[in-house]
Amino acid sequence: IQALTSTTTGRELEARVVTEDIKLAVAIRYLAAFARKEALTVAMDEVKLLERRTADTQFRYKLGVSRKSDFLKLQVERDNARQTQAEAWAAFRKSVNDLSFVVESPITIDTLSFNEFKVFPTLEPPDWYRKKMLDHRSELLALSAFREAEVADISSARSAWFPRIDLT
Repeated sequence: IQALTSTTTGRELEARVVTEDIKLAVAIRYLAAFARKEALTVAMDEVKLLERRTADTQFRYKLGVSRKSDFLKLQVERDNARQTQAEAWAAFRKSVNDLSFVVESPITIDTLSFNEFKVFPTLEPPDWYRKKMLDHRSELLALSAFREAEVADISSARSAWFPRIDLT
């Protein structure tokens, strides 16, 4: 009976593993979308900076203080930054589409605010995280339940070697 109970518990925990895997997939896609959004922000800032520097260098070139090659180099850098910005936009849109695919619901870029990342989490001692992991990870709990089932099976197999007494 103990082996059956442990096996049933193990199977139920395996079902929870599937749910946790789905949550993990959503979290990974969400983090990827956040990373892509941050990369896009950096690319946009770089384009703004290079546009200002290009305008400055063009003004200096017209005054005769700067060489034309400096101005042309900055134009190339600015154009490369614009290309990087376009690639960052595409990567961000792709990550949002990946997230939408995993959650099986339409998600738009405007609906993602990423407010969770604006506040730093409080840190707990390492032992707290270890205990939480061991208490809440379904795959670890399932393995523990299957281990208990195997131990119970071994004990029931050993009972076959014990003498039997018939009191009838």
